[in-house]
Amino acid sequence: MPIELRLLGMPAVQTNSSQPPQIIPNTKPALLMLYLAYTGEWIHRASLASMFQSFGSDSSVRRYLRVLLNRARAFPWAQTLEIESERLRLSVITDVQRFRAAIAAQQWSNRLCLARENVARGVRRSGSACAGSLVGTRA
Repeated sequence: MPIELRLLGMPAVQTNSSQPPQIIPNTKPALLMLYLAYTGEWIHRASLASMFQSFGSDSSVRRYLRVLLNRARAFPWAQTLEIESERLRLSVITDVQRFRAAIAAQQWSNRLCLARENVARGVRRSGSACAGSLVGTRA
């Protein structure tokens, strides 16, 4: 199974279909990677650097971005990170991409299944009747 990032709802990574998704930590390196996954496009280093540190000289801001990138490479799901001198991107499958594709193709039932899946994530059947109903409708 290819790696898939779940960005709708609690960010998580699915690396193996036989195991539950792993929650992604709320750290700046993880947030950097999640942003890159969400966009799915090449992003200029200057834009990323200003998002994560908006003060300081250009060299210190770029240095901070390099530190974040080095820390982000430690994630097992960061293997598809592509880095060029002035831009970078993360090529990975996300639920956001699947959701956008379903909308573009006017596949309303697929879009609804994706939305339900993310609403019900983390809900156990032993909870309320509503929670059980949500879990029972997962695609």
